Amino acid sequence: MSEASDWAVRNALQNRESFQGEYAGVQCIANTLWIFFAHVDVPAGKAAQSNVARHLGGNKVFLNCPGNSWYQEGVPGIASDLTGVLSWLSDLVSETSASEIKLVGHSMGAYACLAARGWLGEGTFIATSPELELDHPHSRSVRNNVRTDRNFKSLYDLLEQRDYTGQGVTVFGAYDAVDSLFLADERTYDGRFGEILVCPYHHGVTEFFTARRQYHHLLTKPFEAMDSMVSSGLALPVTAADRQCYRDFYSLALACSRQDRQSLGTLLSSHDDWDNAGWHLESAHGFRIMGRKDHALNAARMAAAICPKAHEYLIGYARYAKLAGAMSEHEQALDLMQENLPQHTLIRNYLAEHDRVAAE
Repeated sequence: MSEASDWAVRNALQNRESFQGEYAGVQCIANTLWIFFAHVDVPAGKAAQSNVARHLGGNKVFLNCPGNSWYQEGVPGIASDLTGVLSWLSDLVSETSASEIKLVGHSMGAYACLAARGWLGEGTFIATSPELELDHPHSRSVRNNVRTDRNFKSLYDLLEQRDYTGQGVTVFGAYDAVDSLFLADERTYDGRFGEILVCPYHHGVTEFFTARRQYHHLLTKPFEAMDSMVSSGLALPVTAADRQCYRDFYSLALACSRQDRQSLGTLLSSHDDWDNAGWHLESAHGFRIMGRKDHALNAARMAAAICPKAHEYLIGYARYAKLAGAMSEHEQALDLMQENLPQHTLIRNYLAEHDRVAAE
């Protein structure tokens, strides 16, 4: 990425021209300004969420950061740290005089999206599956070895200091252990992160919404879309009891990652009837560590029954059936894969390993 990126982005917006560099790009159409922040593993030169962005009216800025750094090391050609990126965005918004600002990001990008909304103090955001605090054990920021700027470690603190009420929607996947960490925190619901939408899926909530033709609606009319999803059962309520379940879910994932048998012994005896596929698959991992193969299979079976349209739970069910020596049930799991997700790459690979051909 050349050092001309700053100039190239500003010039493109001023002259209503498109531009794509390695870590920043612009599409110019109208006077709404969309700012998209990339999630992890988006290659240099590619724009995250470009497929859905094609169907959105407005000018679009696409930002990415190298090395899955959670924008702590900035955007090459624009700034070398997150403070610089946010200051640059503030100047850019002022210069463009856009009638409407919309900030969008998933996971790593959702973290940056919320940081930008707090910094700018204006605009509507749609943030899916963010880490509201970095550096928690087992979190994605830790797994990507992010070198966190202490000024941006906690969005709770950052947005409290900015003293504003968020105007937007923050979405979490109920079946993800790290998302659950933030669903368990009372501060998540105090207005700083706008409306909270809980999706019955794992971390990839944009995949869930896209498959159900809801993501475009969420981006263009977030509050209307949220009401629609709540009324149709595509979103889950969160009670105080649920928050304890989510807290235990994160603790279970942490205990599994550390193979902490003492904690597993306590946690695995709770929430047997919780309608959460992620909890049950994580329980299967815990039971495997404890050497309880039949219990692991029961938990994996429950996960697949709750969420039969996601590859993680189908493959998990098949693997735990095989581990338990329940080969007839393993065949049933393969049947479910062929019926529900025959075109998914990982499903196709698993079927091929077991001499099954995915349906065309």
